[in-house]
Amino acid sequence: MHLPIPIAIVLGIIFVILYTYIGMKLTLKHHNHKRKHYNVEPMSKLRIYVEAFFFVLAGISFVSLLIYIGYFS
Repeated sequence: MHLPIPIAIVLGIIFVILYTYIGMKLTLKHHNHKRKHYNVEPMSKLRIYVEAFFFVLAGISFVSLLIYIGYFS
């Protein structure tokens, strides 16, 4: 029994948003820890956006792979 495709897409969008949020929260927490203890320069806005972009890209590829495996194999 399969989920309908629109429901799978909506659940995938929710997963990507949560995955990006949690990943960026952990990344920023780790960077702030390094900045405080090891005197590292703060992350630039560009680096934050690039890391968020790659989290979104990884989440989308993971969800699309799951939908492909679930429906077309």
